[in-house]
Amino acid sequence: MAEHVEKDIPGRLADIRDSIDTESVSYSEVAELQGYGAAGLIPEGDVVLREWAGLPEHEYECTCTCDECVDAKCAFWLTGGKCEHDD
Repeated sequence: MAEHVEKDIPGRLADIRDSIDTESVSYSEVAELQGYGAAGLIPEGDVVLREWAGLPEHEYECTCTCDECVDAKCAFWLTGGKCEHDD
């Protein structure tokens, strides 16, 4: 049982990627991938695995300070630093 818990995670991620590439990924592999994603074990730049795990490609934080954006997610980071609420 301990062998199952102490997996080669990079190898397992490669196996799941192979399943995705061959369009034979199972629901259990997607669930496993989501677990790896929640644990922060999928590399930031691995867009395919992050997408299948339901994670964003990159973490973004709104740095806009206008009254309408404070503590909210506007498109500040999408627009190259221009707040969507500016005139």
